Parts: sequence; structure tokens; C-alpha cells
Amino acid sequence: MEYNYTHGGDVYRNPIEYDFSINVNPLGMPLASIQAAHEGIVLTGRYPDYRAEQLCRAIAKAQNIPADRIIPGNGAAELLYALGQTIPGKALAIAPTFTGYAEAVAAGGGEMCYAGCEDADGDVDDMSGQDRLQFDSETVIQRLLAKLDDSIRLVFLCNPNNPTGTLFTREQILRVLAKAEAMQAYVCVDECFLPFLEEEASYSMLPYLAKHPRLLVLRAFTKIYCMAGLRLGYLACGDTELQSRIRAKLQPWNTSIPAQLAGIAALSDTEYLAKTRENLQAERAYLVPRLRELVAEVYDGYGNFLLFRDEPDLKERMLEVGVLIRACGDFEGLDDIYFRIGIRSHSENQEFIRRLARVKNVVK
Repeated sequence: MEYNYTHGGDVYRNPIEYDFSINVNPLGMPLASIQAAHEGIVLTGRYPDYRAEQLCRAIAKAQNIPADRIIPGNGAAELLYALGQTIPGKALAIAPTFTGYAEAVAAGGGEMCYAGCEDADGDVDDMSGQDRLQFDSETVIQRLLAKLDDSIRLVFLCNPNNPTGTLFTREQILRVLAKAEAMQAYVCVDECFLPFLEEEASYSMLPYLAKHPRLLVLRAFTKIYCMAGLRLGYLACGDTELQSRIRAKLQPWNTSIPAQLAGIAALSDTEYLAKTRENLQAERAYLVPRLRELVAEVYDGYGNFLLFRDEPDLKERMLEVGVLIRACGDFEGLDDIYFRIGIRSHSENQEFIRRLARVKNVVK
């Protein structure tokens, strides 16, 4: 049975010029990381450090957390699948959110439940109203808390949330964590997109690991450092017993030498992060108003991507002009009129608007 691939980035079966279906850093991998990865290729005649100790120490220094709380992985996806096997049973997430959580839970034999973002009437089928889905953070948190009971073993919360861009405060996450702890559940906060924000330090839950053993924080180099092809991520966890159980689900040597060295180099490049955030702020300001002139609705949010709705055949029509976008019909709570695009470089964003206007028969 063929794997049903629904994520972005399938440029191998979609001959295109521009890939807006993924939300990785448009600046490309940091130069220091490229050089480090090249050096790592020379060393691939040996096995990589199965503990990735140098990488863990670099992460620990950058994030001000103990190195022994860090579990490296072959991208965030591998760690999610290990988590789904380590904590099987019923899991809870908001809807819509990253589809990888449900896939990982199902692979571990568990069941995913959702707290939806439907409107005040609970109507998720009426596609005519602009306020059909409620993405504001407090509404989402209240609905998540209402669904969290003692049958739930694991809660996933993406911050900012993919694909809505909803940003949750520490106070809101701590409320979820408090109830989860009372129910003997774990909370996994996915912060893969948080480094794109200038306010990252004010929202990260990494400083709370020591006091909350049922808290896990997931991060990846994939998005912020544009390492999708190298595969590198980490899970931070304060519970040593749970760490051991998660590690037991991972294969040895799960992070390659080039990936480890590229990650170490990236963490020291603070100028790259500053440029990334500057580009995102400018390009979001450029894209949003122009996109609103061309599609039915654009949703406000944070992160390096935009969620919008339009006619259901938009993905196919954009492919005809050489642009791949992410159709969001596979996200729980969304259907085929929802789409997501990554925020790219200025020249790419300009070309996206030009080609979208061409598809819409609008002169730009």
C-alpha cells in the first residue's frame, strides 16, 4: 500500500518554478552550515556520534537548558513518531493543526481527538461566512481545556500553530499544562516556527522544563535554518524516565555527521536569525494586502506562512502557471477551499502575486 503523502514540498512529482507549499526559511541554509555539512561528508566513513553530544551541548548553550534534557532526531517527524509509540492511547490537539501529530499517534496505535475552531454555533459546514472558524488564541485554549479529560494521555500544541498562525502565550499554555498534569497527561509544545518571531524568548516553554516533567518541547532546524533535506530536530524533556523510553524507540545513529555539524554551525549564526526576522516582517507586510485583493479571505497570524481561502481548484490552476501551493483539505476542520503559502523572498513573493493575478485574470 502506497504512503498517502499529503504534506508540502513534493516538487518531484510536480514540475514547477516556485514552491510555496513549504514554509522553510527563504534565505536558504546558513553559509556556515553548508560549509560544515561539506566537511561532514568527508567524515562519513565513520559512524556519527549516536548521542550527538557536541550538538546537544551547542543546543544547550543556545537555549540555556541542560544538555541531558535534549533528544536529537532525524527531523521533528522522527521524534513525533517515537513519542506516539512511547505514549500510546488517546491524544488531543486543536483543529486545524499540523497533520503529522495524528499520523504519529496512529502509527503508535493511538487515537487523535480534536478541539475544533468552529464558529460560535458549532457550524463547520457553512462555507459562506467569513467568521466560520475562530482562530483567536483564547477561544482555542478554552475549547482545548474543555476537551481535556482523564482519558487523554498526550496533548499537542503547535506555537505558532500550523496552518492558522495562532500564537499562544505562556500563561495560556501553562493553563493547559496545569490541567494535563492533574489528569496525568503529557503536553508536547511544538516550537518549530517560534524562532521566526522577534519575541521568541517571551513565548518559548523551554525555561519551564525543570519545573514541569510532563512538558515536552519540540524544535527543528528544518524550518528556521532551511535544513529540510538534511533532517535535524530535537525534543527537550525534563523527565529522565520518559527520555529513556523515547530514546528506546529511536534507531542508533539517527542524525548524520553532516546534519550534526550543520546544526552546530547554525546555532552560532545570530546575524542569520536577525536577517530572517527582518525579511519575514517586510514580506508579510508586502504579501497580506496584495493577497487580500485576489482571494476570498486571508487569516491573520504569526509565523512564516499564510492561511487563506478561495475556490477549490486554486492549487491546480496555480500549478498550470508553475507554482505549487499547499492545499489544506487534509487538515482536520478544514476543507478544499483552504490553502497555505510560505512567505518567501521579495522577488519570489512578487512573482507569486503576478501569477496569482494571471490565474484570476486581474491586471497587475
